[in-house]
Amino acid sequence: FSTRFQAFEIAAPTAEEIHSLLQRYLTDECDLVNIAQFAAGNVRQAVRMRLLSWILIFTSQQII
Repeated sequence: FSTRFQAFEIAAPTAEEIHSLLQRYLTDECDLVNIAQFAAGNVRQAVRMRLLSWILIFTSQQII
């Protein structure tokens, strides 16, 4: 039981790690770098930003 209650500190991912994670989903390098830098280690925010940008692009193409 002693290991069950140990606390482990997990550092936030770096911008480079987020960049490599999103690289398979984004083709535009400029967008990729902007999202990775803006997320500041928050992977959920980075993925959410990517999904939001995809939705905006998709809906704008449907309107045109």
